[in-house]
Amino acid sequence: MSVMPPDPIHLADPAIGHHAPLDARVSKLETAMDYVRDDIRNLRLELRDTRNELRGEIHDVRTDVRLVLGSLITVGLGLAGMMAKGFHWL
Repeated sequence: MSVMPPDPIHLADPAIGHHAPLDARVSKLETAMDYVRDDIRNLRLELRDTRNELRGEIHDVRTDVRLVLGSLITVGLGLAGMMAKGFHWL
């Protein structure tokens, strides 16, 4: 005797304990997809905000690096000038 496979339209719902109709299952899936869409939308907004914050931080770091390098070059050239004058190279 062959066993018939379960009807794909009426699969058992463990939360209810019996077979759920197709409309109820589709409704659950649509509701779940709405939540997934909202979550994805929120993640995109958070990523956009994070990207904008990082761009601002990178700009600040670039400015700081340029300031430090400019200061080091100025100090180095000043020290080289003082050494040149002290050793009577100039």
